[in-house]
Amino acid sequence: MKIKFKVNFNRKKTLRADGTAPIVIEAYLNAKRKYFNTGLSIEPKFWDEKRNRVNGKFTSAFEYNSIINDMLLKFEEFEYQMLSKNKTISLSDLDNIDNADSQTDFFDFAKVELEKKNIKKASYTCDRTMLKHLENFNKAFRLKDIDYKFVTDFDKFLRDKGLHVNTVHKLHKGFKSYLNIAMKNGLMPEGKNPYLNFSAPKKDTEREVLTADEVEKIEKIEFNSVTEQLRTLTDMFLFAIYTGLRFSDIQTISVNNIIKSGTEVNLKFQQQKTERYTTIPLHLLFNGKPATLIEKYLTEENGILFKKITNQAANRLLKVIALSSGINKNLTFHIARHTFGTLLAAHTGDQFLIQNLMGHANIKTSLIYIHLSKKHINDKLKNINWE
Repeated sequence: MKIKFKVNFNRKKTLRADGTAPIVIEAYLNAKRKYFNTGLSIEPKFWDEKRNRVNGKFTSAFEYNSIINDMLLKFEEFEYQMLSKNKTISLSDLDNIDNADSQTDFFDFAKVELEKKNIKKASYTCDRTMLKHLENFNKAFRLKDIDYKFVTDFDKFLRDKGLHVNTVHKLHKGFKSYLNIAMKNGLMPEGKNPYLNFSAPKKDTEREVLTADEVEKIEKIEFNSVTEQLRTLTDMFLFAIYTGLRFSDIQTISVNNIIKSGTEVNLKFQQQKTERYTTIPLHLLFNGKPATLIEKYLTEENGILFKKITNQAANRLLKVIALSSGINKNLTFHIARHTFGTLLAAHTGDQFLIQNLMGHANIKTSLIYIHLSKKHINDKLKNINWE
């Protein structure tokens, strides 16, 4: 007797926490049923009840339906081979098939999962970069091919390219996240996770900051002939020093985020990276310098405070600012944020205030600035001639 195969969606009539339900293959023989995981899950609105397939409204419908069809074909081919040899077949025999759970091409799987991820543009770019490195290392491999040797060979490949140890760590972290998704969807057994026995090292790096004297040098820059973009970028950089804002947040702040009440000027916004809502009292920071600085930009109603600029263009102009101020450092908006944290720590020593104003999810990040401020104090003391 032949086995009847059927695609089944949400057979338990229960949705997961993310609003999706699994797609499984049902095998029926001699009044018994057995279910096989496809590793796929979707929201009910994307399921076509008549066709028993993912409908066209789902962005990865073609990829999902291809995986389902390939899995069905493997089952049917296995059954045909058994019957052609006059062998009896049972549902338990299907467990021996090297099926889609292990045959799934990693890049097909990763492409689908990347588009499903609800992540920021920067994180999306990081994932794409990681996948590009993987493709350069091995253009075609299956989930079943990933083991300890695969990961260690990939690690050697990355290090031979001369990448920084922290960059390699970040790429491994991204790769590992996709393996975790595969295991969660039943495409890989958890016991086969190669990262259980491998950990990419990470090196603590010293955060470069500006001294109060160097900040003053930037404030006193006098440009003889300068473009509007350079003036704006200089103000944006100083505003980042005064407030600790990330470059991504400065790019999105509008006039509506500035709340005035009497002599108070508050900045209320949602951080792009953490999605935390933060209020920064501009009138209380650096003797009110950030509040004064933005006055000339509070002209357009509902408009973006600073005109948008790409990261590349900003970095080019920061080189001009460094040269004009006589600062022998590679200026970045990361340095501006670190400078704010360090100066705030030096003046207050309050890690909870630092956490609140900078929007850190973890207090340990805030404590880094306490240690940084102490280091700068010690460095200054070492240079004093007490005689």
